[in-house]
Amino acid sequence: MRTVETNVPFPQGARILLLGVRRTIDPDKDDRLVISMVSTSEWYPVFS
Repeated sequence: MRTVETNVPFPQGARILLLGVRRTIDPDKDDRLVISMVSTSEWYPVFS
């Protein structure tokens, strides 16, 4: 996960909903998905 801010609290194992993100493949490792957040992106915790 790449974000503009460095203090986004994504705990390991947490379920979140991401809106307005960009999905790309890591150019150094083609089996790795990169999700980039920008200032207009939104995220919400998902509770089951």
